Amino acid sequence: MIYIGIDLGTTFSCVATIKPNGKPTVIPNFDGLKVTPSVVAYPNGETLEPLVGKSAVKSSVPLENIIYDSKRFIGRQYNDESVQEDMKSWPFKIIDDKGKPLVKLTHNNEEKKLAAEEISAEVLKMMKKIAENHLRKEVTRAVITVPAHFDQRQRHSTMEAAKLAGIEVIRLVNEPTAVAIAYGVHNQGKKNVFIYDLGGGTFDCSIVKCNGSNKISVVATGGHKHLGGQDFDKIIADYALENFKNFPRNNPKMMRRLIKECTEAKMTLSCHGTATIFIDSTVSDDGWKLILTRDKLNQLIDKKLRGTLDIVDEALRTANMKATDIDIVILAGGSTRILMVQDLLEKKFSKDKLWYDSNKNLLKILNLRV
Repeated sequence: MIYIGIDLGTTFSCVATIKPNGKPTVIPNFDGLKVTPSVVAYPNGETLEPLVGKSAVKSSVPLENIIYDSKRFIGRQYNDESVQEDMKSWPFKIIDDKGKPLVKLTHNNEEKKLAAEEISAEVLKMMKKIAENHLRKEVTRAVITVPAHFDQRQRHSTMEAAKLAGIEVIRLVNEPTAVAIAYGVHNQGKKNVFIYDLGGGTFDCSIVKCNGSNKISVVATGGHKHLGGQDFDKIIADYALENFKNFPRNNPKMMRRLIKECTEAKMTLSCHGTATIFIDSTVSDDGWKLILTRDKLNQLIDKKLRGTLDIVDEALRTANMKATDIDIVILAGGSTRILMVQDLLEKKFSKDKLWYDSNKNLLKILNLRV
């Protein structure tokens, strides 16, 4: 029976399968991309289906009907400190339903109250659909990755989301274990492996011990629930706004365009020394333009990135280890493409210990081999 691996991420999700030759492969989505935004939009029409991924991000659906970050409140209570803090920045409405946080919106002219499981289920349905389109067969079973720090309630809620999507979960696999297997460190003999995972919305780090017999154990974890690419995009946007006169800050559409430009500039600076942020204007011939250098980007996000090293040190203390005890450092998550991240870790651990492969980062879901 065919089954798939799904990485249900805070910011992006992806799906993989094993080829007949035994090699894992990430399946491109309908846009030809290997990752899909974990975003769901609920149009308010007659009988319109929810939009998922890029189509949701680019839709003209009102902001209060575009839901993201469902992974942040899945399995949580309304009064949880993290949920209350997140609610301050979410444009969609969260209500308290017997202690459970629900999204309140109008979809197809009907008021709805949606749990995080229902929203995540839409993303999982899309992963299932992508896999079935690629494999030309029905897929009903999957391995799904979850953060190592997820508690039983969060894990149960993830299973419920899969059930709503028509997926039987073979196994939930901790993300650090998945990354380690993707890089094949379980075949490297006895090793201490540090996994530095800086994604779009969260930072996680883990220390994994490989005993040389294909067994992997997580001995320490740490992280920050609000530190990732989205935060860097906002910092760049704030800097741009300081330089943009008369920019319509209260216009949600224009702010979304600005954030998009800042995201693309950040990505460009991983390959080039400068990037241009440009927003055209219907009320001005010039629009708004800013040249961002890599040095300036490093200056803007320096404090945030150095803060991750404090978390790294805490994980090392928990494991009763020093940086010199670590044999391999795996860089996971899209934000580790930022060159300053790599520079900081080279100084912390030494360059020869760093392992980075964007394909393997996606293939952390190859745990469907397990």
